[in-house]
Amino acid sequence: MNKSQIKTALDYLIKTGRSQGYLTFQEINESLQGKILDQKKINSIILILKELDIIISLDIPKTIRGEPSRFVSKEFAIQNNLKRFFTGKPCLNGHINERLSRNGECIECRRLQKKRRYDRKK
Repeated sequence: MNKSQIKTALDYLIKTGRSQGYLTFQEINESLQGKILDQKKINSIILILKELDIIISLDIPKTIRGEPSRFVSKEFAIQNNLKRFFTGKPCLNGHINERLSRNGECIECRRLQKKRRYDRKK
């Protein structure tokens, strides 16, 4: 097993993971196919990817056609223990922003609500 092959595969996975925002186990297996046989090494590579905030998932998250892959459904965010998700759809107040996974609340609406509370206390 050649260290340069492992480094090349890891660099490819990091580049792909950062551009997509996620990696599937299938993509990892295809990239490492024939290069690594030891499960400890595979687990250490997965740990490195997770430390770089690359989501490792069984399935590809739902994306909107023509939009960047940063769009993540609420279901995908919950399955992968993410605090926020982003669908690109506006909230009831028209903000196109991230939302909290636990209750679907718009981040911008929440920020404005906190600002109004702060202003009232003054």
